[in-house]
Amino acid sequence: MSRKSLVWLLSRQEKTLQKDPRFIKLKEYLKDDRRLRSVKLGTREYRLLNRGTIRPEHVTNFVQTYRMPASPFFLLYFQLKQDYEQKKLTRKQEKKDFILKKLQELPWKIRQYLSALAVIEQHINHAGKNPVWNRVIVPSTKKASMEYGKYSLSDWKLLTQRFGGQLGIRYPGIPKDNWEKMFCAFLLGYPPKPGLKLPASPEEIQRRYRKMSLQYHPDTGGNEKIFRMLKEARDTLLEP
Repeated sequence: MSRKSLVWLLSRQEKTLQKDPRFIKLKEYLKDDRRLRSVKLGTREYRLLNRGTIRPEHVTNFVQTYRMPASPFFLLYFQLKQDYEQKKLTRKQEKKDFILKKLQELPWKIRQYLSALAVIEQHINHAGKNPVWNRVIVPSTKKASMEYGKYSLSDWKLLTQRFGGQLGIRYPGIPKDNWEKMFCAFLLGYPPKPGLKLPASPEEIQRRYRKMSLQYHPDTGGNEKIFRMLKEARDTLLEP
């Protein structure tokens, strides 16, 4: 890496950080001190400055070790970086807590279903983790997490299919045609199981369908769309 100046270092900082009034003060220090403007940063000192991990009590040692000019620039710089990183961590945790809260507000059956999908990947993943589930199922933004509360069964079906497709890419060799049946089984009250196992008994499928269809039959004031989805689910599961 070619040696960089402190002016270049400041220009590389995030735009949000550059809006802090203290950042303007840093630029003033540079403007008023020719020694600071002449500093050339090697790889080691550039990384330390860019990461901003030097604690206030160690700034003097940093300046002396790398033969920097004695200037309040460095103490202010590290304080600014550390405050900014702490705010980022706080915002990140707040976002995570918000998304978790929205997921916990979903209907219990949906939460059970999503958790079961996570367990399926854990059994496939050699380390027992679920990276695809975290990327596809867990909302990445607050807005997306709020949209989950508006999802219809058709939306959950599409999300299931997307999850299954991404699993197939990440783990070649797993069955690729069972994900529609997996969701159909969920509609009829079968939680997904590790190994992508599906209900095998036609009699049990018919029994579950009759029970669920009575609840949603339009003639008794039920939801016609869900009733149709239940019938499609039964037919799909009974396919040879």
